[in-house]
Amino acid sequence: TEKIGIPLLTAKTLTRGTENRTAKVILDELYDIGGSIGASAGFDTFSLSSSFLSSKKEKGFEIFFDVLLNPTFPQDEINKMKDDILESLRTRYDEPQVQAFDEFFKLVFDGNPYAFPEGAKKEVIESAKKEDLIDFWKFLLSDPEKIVISIVGDFSDSSEILKYIYFYGFELFEKKKEKEISFPQKFTCRDEKAKEKFIPREGNQVHIVVGVCGPSIFDDDAITLRVLVSSISGMGGRLFMNLREKKGLAYVVAPLRHSFVSGGLFGGYIASAPEKLTESITGLKEELKNLNTLTDEEISRGINVLLGAIRRSLQSNSDWASEISQSEFLGLGFDFYKKLQEKIKAVKKEDINKVIEKYIKDEFFVVILGHSSTQENIKLKN
Repeated sequence: TEKIGIPLLTAKTLTRGTENRTAKVILDELYDIGGSIGASAGFDTFSLSSSFLSSKKEKGFEIFFDVLLNPTFPQDEINKMKDDILESLRTRYDEPQVQAFDEFFKLVFDGNPYAFPEGAKKEVIESAKKEDLIDFWKFLLSDPEKIVISIVGDFSDSSEILKYIYFYGFELFEKKKEKEISFPQKFTCRDEKAKEKFIPREGNQVHIVVGVCGPSIFDDDAITLRVLVSSISGMGGRLFMNLREKKGLAYVVAPLRHSFVSGGLFGGYIASAPEKLTESITGLKEELKNLNTLTDEEISRGINVLLGAIRRSLQSNSDWASEISQSEFLGLGFDFYKKLQEKIKAVKKEDINKVIEKYIKDEFFVVILGHSSTQENIKLKN
């Protein structure tokens, strides 16, 4: 965790200059071909993506591989991006629910990089040097077998595309493997760790996150859990109907689910009035424990909503390229989106009940964000 923030800073400065182009030249040349380029650092992956007119593809590939293979990480750009990240960290908790979610991640994933959903630690960004970014980028390129390039667009002759890739990216394909890049070991919850946390914060509401550890993306349980969350989400879902409409406990209520390479989490979030804190915690826990009472109608609705969301997320060429490359990189297969939809359609009530029995136990992780006076009136018990 001592490097939390280096991938984010690398992503923000990667496209800001190469051995052949300044940041301005990159932007100007991309503008001329109707293009864009950007990098992102996620929990488990790092990506560089670009889009440009199919009629200008040779120039587009030239710029893309120049950025990929010859970044210089100019110091003035590093300084600008460091300021941007630090400002983002400073204002991140302007919204209390963001702070509640971050604290929940820290509680569940204590000692693991997933404990930093903000993607950076203040002290790491402040002390980061140009050499740190160069070393990290060299590390990412040290195992060419772990690099996936996906191309989606308007072209009929793939040999022409391959010609550009091999011509402008030959250094990458000629590069010998220097080290093995592997995924981290699976993260497991440790029962001996503290399960409850109260965060003092001024305000007229309390923000509560209750949940448990969940499956990784490699586990089919993660797909079942996606259906489950879809089935209870929204204004027609049982969390909203039971906790807000019937009991009047919530200003906002919603389930949460995240699955990563090395673990996951599942639970719910509720914002409530301070005097309803204990009842809100109890009510949210009861809803999670009683999810084995989902009806076939709720599950069918969840499946349809989820399938619709997946289709909407794959409307552009860049959406498809991102989906294909990430799935292939993670070992799920470039056509995982097809398998995913079929597996979603196949989820039954008994599958959901098995997942609930497996992950929803009597104990929960609990994070409460509220006025310091509220702490005296609660008893955190599972």
